[in-house]
Amino acid sequence: MISSHKSACDKRTIVHAIRKICTLYLRVQQLIQYLAAFIFYAGVARFITQAEVGLWSILAASTAVFTTLTLFGLPVATQKYVSENYGRGDLDSAALISRLGFRIVVTSTLPALTVVLLLSPSLSTLILGGPEYTIPFILILSASAILNFTALYGADMLGLGMYLEVAIQNLAFILISRASGLALAYRGHGLLGLASGWLIGALSCLILSIYLMRKKLPKPSKHPRDLYRTVFNYSYPVWILAIITLAQSWADITILYALTGRAAVTGIYYLASAGATLLAIFWVAISTVILPLMSSEEARVGKQALPSI
Repeated sequence: MISSHKSACDKRTIVHAIRKICTLYLRVQQLIQYLAAFIFYAGVARFITQAEVGLWSILAASTAVFTTLTLFGLPVATQKYVSENYGRGDLDSAALISRLGFRIVVTSTLPALTVVLLLSPSLSTLILGGPEYTIPFILILSASAILNFTALYGADMLGLGMYLEVAIQNLAFILISRASGLALAYRGHGLLGLASGWLIGALSCLILSIYLMRKKLPKPSKHPRDLYRTVFNYSYPVWILAIITLAQSWADITILYALTGRAAVTGIYYLASAGATLLAIFWVAISTVILPLMSSEEARVGKQALPSI
């Protein structure tokens, strides 16, 4: 009886230790991320015009729309099922879920990107107010397409408990994209420089993600047809929530720009509102860790692991 109680206490201690380490990695990442964001926006306010800052905010909104609509909430589903199968020790099924997610995102992202690229002169005129912004529009949407795949790699890492690697992956994109974008903007390339930096950061992050995930999952040996339904039944409510969150997050920017038609005014508001997200450091790390950790522990030891988490 004493031995059983001690074993249960040891398990709870291990779970708490894992949670603290995981959240520490991601909290440090968030701290560095917000420091980088502060430097980035301080530089943006000095290296490009107020009108370009406003146009940058519209480009950021465009990337959020593209990513949300083409990902279908699959990174969350991947976290859930990869971590669940990993907890059971079934790496073959975890690899199958991972490959399924990539297959779906390829079939949604690449056609959507192709259409956007073909219509980019018209879309840049409609959204940004002129065809001269076509190249920045193309660069930023191409970066968004690449980041779809890094999001899936990140979901795999979370599912496999690779929290340090997730922090490294996120920081690679954040630091490289912002540093290169600011450097190009400082050299006088303006909006084009920021968009180029975003693409450089996305490509670097994808290469790093592939490296970090090499040989972590085996080649899956089966492909049940009903798995698509299982994954979509889990992901589509998450996708609907993501669309609602997207509207809440960017409604103010888009409405302000639509009503005033003045990119400079929108730019000032964007810089001010961007600084209001600092407190997210306290909850983002925990919210990122909680789903894959709970799924893995439930699969490994049962529902009795959940209350302590």
